[in-house]
Amino acid sequence: MARAELRAEHAPRPQGPRGSRCDNASEFEPAVIPENAGRAPRAVSQRSEDCLSTEYAPHSQGQRETSLRKRLLQLSRLASLRHAQRERKGGIDFDQPEARVKLDEAGRPQGVELRRKNAATSLVEEMMIWANEVVAEHLSRAKFPCVYRVHEAPDLEGLAQLVPIFEEFPWFGKIDPVGFFTGSQHALQQAVSASRGRAEGELVSSLVLRSMKRAVYREKNCGHYGLASATYCHFTSPIRRYPDLMVHRMLKAELFGRPERFDQMTTNLGWICEHSSGMEREADDAQRESEELKLAEYLQRFVGQSFSAIVSGVSQGGLYARLENTAEGFIPVCTLGDDYFSFDAARYTLTGEETGARYRLGQRIAVVLFAVDPRVPQIDLRLAQGSRR
Repeated sequence: MARAELRAEHAPRPQGPRGSRCDNASEFEPAVIPENAGRAPRAVSQRSEDCLSTEYAPHSQGQRETSLRKRLLQLSRLASLRHAQRERKGGIDFDQPEARVKLDEAGRPQGVELRRKNAATSLVEEMMIWANEVVAEHLSRAKFPCVYRVHEAPDLEGLAQLVPIFEEFPWFGKIDPVGFFTGSQHALQQAVSASRGRAEGELVSSLVLRSMKRAVYREKNCGHYGLASATYCHFTSPIRRYPDLMVHRMLKAELFGRPERFDQMTTNLGWICEHSSGMEREADDAQRESEELKLAEYLQRFVGQSFSAIVSGVSQGGLYARLENTAEGFIPVCTLGDDYFSFDAARYTLTGEETGARYRLGQRIAVVLFAVDPRVPQIDLRLAQGSRR
């Protein structure tokens, strides 16, 4: 519906052409994005990644491709500056892989694709965050109704529970303990960054993320803690998210005049926010359950094989281990060896009283896929020979 064009000027500008509106930092105007590239989204993403690569080899020497690469490189530099700016403000970057099970025409799983951030996806993400902020700030300054995306600061008790767990890792000694206890965005950012690239990195990112409150939709702006944004909304996906569509309607009404049913829309804004937040939770739960089911179904063919895994959970009853394809299975404590294992509920460790064998979160182990029941779904694992310690 609208394009947010960020400019360096700070002086107010006059009304733009074709009914567009300008303020002191942005320009909004109706726009249509023609889908005429003739490529699927993944192909476009891959082509963008190719263009941003230092080993770029053009498919052709045409002027159009050269121009595209030049513009993408400019956008990539801008995205890097934006990312650095968010980091300075305290924005936390949770870099977690996303697993997608590839299905055949009959819905049978054929493989698992792990998607990680790259230069192209980071570029898109930063530009989307920027556009979302610009629209939210515009509607907030205009004192106009909006569906804000709100993320509150984490519960301090939840963060305190992470401290003894993270103290198991040497890098945590360099993190500001007071800042971490009090929910400083920079301290949490340091913890996630310090663990990145290590065996426990994805687990640390996941634990910090779980300690936070869930982002919700509200008609009152309360800021976005995780992104370090004072004002934020969802604007960039009106096709797949109803709150984004509502923000488009609000922006349109502010720019070009209130439609006939505007008061009816704004009267129900509180209910729309609450309902959308609830539906989002249900959709996320359904997506997670379907992915777990298809992952288990896919893994059935690998029963008896060995895998590398990370300890993702520890309880009195045993260990949870996460495979590299993100599937999680359980290892019963009775299969860990002929020993009595005591459970430390603060540090989440299991320690053998006689052997001294110790298992903790983030530890890399070798496991054997023992059994799979996709109906539950449930994945049973055992330690591979040589992993008992």
